[in-house]
Amino acid sequence: FPVDHIVVGTGSGELLCALGFLHGKGGGEIIAAEPTYAELTNYAKHAGAELKFVPLDKQLNHDLSAIRAAVSPRTRAVYICNPNNPTGTAISAASIRSFVGSLPDSVTTIVD
Repeated sequence: FPVDHIVVGTGSGELLCALGFLHGKGGGEIIAAEPTYAELTNYAKHAGAELKFVPLDKQLNHDLSAIRAAVSPRTRAVYICNPNNPTGTAISAASIRSFVGSLPDSVTTIVD
């Protein structure tokens, strides 16, 4: 990834807060699995985000095809907690790369 696509902070909470506000402000649409770690989505909701939750699959993994299908022209970001919290299930790096490559350039993928 290009270095201008990487952000660091003093902890994931600080970054999740900033990303939730950035992508959620003014009604931005954010897609996340359910259940998942709720810090980003909680902050986004306070910023006015439209949240779209996609259920986990039967093995409690992120259903990447269902998440991709949920993307709309209004989608600003997709949030993937990996390994997922609270389930502990993980997505391979190759699957994440393939998923990110399938998204429109206008959609930011947030992997925590």
